[in-house]
Amino acid sequence: MKKTAPLLLLVLILCLSWLPVSAHAAEITASGTCGDNLTWTLTNDGTLTISGEGDMYNYGNNRYNSGKPAPWSSYRSNITHVVVESGVTSIGNCAFGQYQSVGINPPVIRTYSSIQTVSLPDTVISIGDNAFSGCQSLQQINMPTQLKSVGVMAFFECSALTHIEFPDTCVTLGYSLLENCINLKSVRLPEGLEAIPNFMVAGCDDLETIDIPDTVTSIGGYAFHRCYSLKEIVIPAGVTEIADYTFPTFSLTDSFEELSYTIKFLGNAPVFGDNAFYNAIATVYYPRNDDTWAPWINQHYGGFLTWKPYGEEPTILYGDANQDNEIDGKDLILLRQHLAGWDVTVSPDSADANGDGEVDGKDLILLRQHLAGWDVVLGPKPEESHSILGTWVYVAREDWEGDNVALIDINYMKFNADGTGWNWFENWSNYDLLYGRPADGWVDITPPYSDNSFTYTLEGDRLTVTYAPIEDFEIEAETKVYTLAWNEDGSLTIHYPNGDEGTYKLLPRDNMSLEELLELFGLDPNAPEN
Repeated sequence: MKKTAPLLLLVLILCLSWLPVSAHAAEITASGTCGDNLTWTLTNDGTLTISGEGDMYNYGNNRYNSGKPAPWSSYRSNITHVVVESGVTSIGNCAFGQYQSVGINPPVIRTYSSIQTVSLPDTVISIGDNAFSGCQSLQQINMPTQLKSVGVMAFFECSALTHIEFPDTCVTLGYSLLENCINLKSVRLPEGLEAIPNFMVAGCDDLETIDIPDTVTSIGGYAFHRCYSLKEIVIPAGVTEIADYTFPTFSLTDSFEELSYTIKFLGNAPVFGDNAFYNAIATVYYPRNDDTWAPWINQHYGGFLTWKPYGEEPTILYGDANQDNEIDGKDLILLRQHLAGWDVTVSPDSADANGDGEVDGKDLILLRQHLAGWDVVLGPKPEESHSILGTWVYVAREDWEGDNVALIDINYMKFNADGTGWNWFENWSNYDLLYGRPADGWVDITPPYSDNSFTYTLEGDRLTVTYAPIEDFEIEAETKVYTLAWNEDGSLTIHYPNGDEGTYKLLPRDNMSLEELLELFGLDPNAPEN
């Protein structure tokens, strides 16, 4: 009995030694070096492990970087997980980024499409250019707590990423960093970042939130281009420069999707690129009592913008000429003295008793009537029930000969109180910008297209349109006067100068589907299109 136990133990040891190696640990299928003091191993479970101390080598043969690809590139379809161990200080250029095969014409782009997770240690302080570009299955990556920089296109077209956070130590980000990450929903940028690079999140269709830190002073071109799900962007007070084509543009992929979004500026007016809002449909909010937001700042910059001030609105007591918060005979006397040319001071806002923007005899009469007990209203008159101000939609369906049949036209028309406006045809690739001036005469603004250059003046029911000459078509300058009449059913009848007239059914634009619109206009949404 005493000899049985050692014999059983020997048999057990021999049995264990006959088991496959894979039952103990993953088998190494490839290995090599990737830095002066770094090694790499790939095991048969798809895990690539990088060990050692110091920087990783930079690699290339990418569409944008010359040089040899990473030594594990021939195993790219087998790599599902990347583990970088503590001690490694950098991820080299194109380490796991897409690259093109040499000697093949046309070149074939190879990607690490099987990588699902990447684990980085806190010792990593830099991620190189194109480090993970094209890793279409990459769902999760942690950002090291001491990371300082991320290179150009580092996560370009990582379409499986849904969220990413950069530590506050990371103050340098390369352009196109997250471009075309189509499933990305949220991004946290680091505090301390001063510049948002060009194409930062361009093409991120599903992006819903991005927190811009207070330290940012400039936003690059195309930074938020084609971010169709980004419905609100808050611009910190420190931003002083915004480049061209920065903000999301409208999409024609869905004929009647909700296109507009909001932008809120927290500080002074920055310097805008001429096309900073190109093709954007947005409501832009700016601080009400900030003098840097002058009227000439609030233009369109290539887009279709509605500018709105926010913040505490100053209270105007119309008729209170001496601003003592009471309307009495003292105001009447002071206003008479002012109009008679006496050297007295009145507030141009509160002394404007009828709120028409001018201090004149009309205000004196209205104030006298008010003090006499007449049934009069001080301040601006309320708007009429029918107003051309606002955004309207006209939908028409007509058959064309040739290739363009059963065309659905959705025509947006916007008229602003300041005399500017625009219209745009949904299914056309182009649009017209209508710039104009109100009756009191602003300086005309030249539209970007010479063949659409005109101004208009709206006075009551008379719309006067002045067309500029078009040399290419030998069209001379002319002025036309249209008479507008609102009907009880909400439609608008336009009387043309030649005696013709047309009645249009208009409605305020809202989040209404194309089918609902067509039914509203008596059109069959199921009619086949040839």
